[in-house]
This record gives sequence, structure tokens and C-alpha cells, in this order.
Amino acid sequence: MVEKKKVIRKILRLVYSYDEDFFIEWSKTIRKGFFKYFFKTSIPFCTLYVILGFFFILEKRRFFGFEQGDILPIALIIGIILGVIFSIMSWFLSNRRYDDLKQKKLESENINNNNKKV
Repeated sequence: MVEKKKVIRKILRLVYSYDEDFFIEWSKTIRKGFFKYFFKTSIPFCTLYVILGFFFILEKRRFFGFEQGDILPIALIIGIILGVIFSIMSWFLSNRRYDDLKQKKLESENINNNNKKV
């Protein structure tokens, strides 16, 4: 039964991060800095769109209405733009979640300290 719970938790971690795990991981990410996070999240978008561009070239199809010769530069530009947007949005949303969790943690510690004093 315990083994089954571990497997389920590993599968769920692919799409959802638990608050405790997120709090620990995001504090490490903040220490590493925004630019490292930015490059770590932007590069997959660029890579994905360049790969898509190659597939469109191989299939001799148009990519967002652009001709064959323009596909790779356009794919790279779109990948960069989407990567930048995603990185900035996820950084600020994750920071908000981290701050909320930090606030909840401080409040629960204050409540526990007040209960111990009484």
C-alpha cells in the first residue's frame, strides 16, 4: 500500500507540485536567480519551435503562412517570444505562490507559538 502511494505521488509530481516540495524547490530557484531560471525555461520553447520548423520544412508545408526559406528564423523568433512570455509569467506566479506559502507558514508558526505560551 505504501509503495502504491509513492508511485501515485511520483506521477502527480509531473503535473502538480505539493506545497512543501514547491516551497523548498522555489527557495533554491530564487537563490540561483532569475536569469538562470529564464534560460532554463526559455530554451525548451526555442528548441520545440525549431524542431517544429524542421518538420514543416520536411513536409514542404507553410509555417504560420511563411514560405519554406523563412521557416527556421520565424520558428526561432516565435520560440524566443513565447519562451520569454512563459518565463516571466511563471516566475511571477511562482513567486506569488511562494510568498503566500511563506505567509501561511509564518502564521501557523505564530499560532503554534501562542498556543505553547498559554
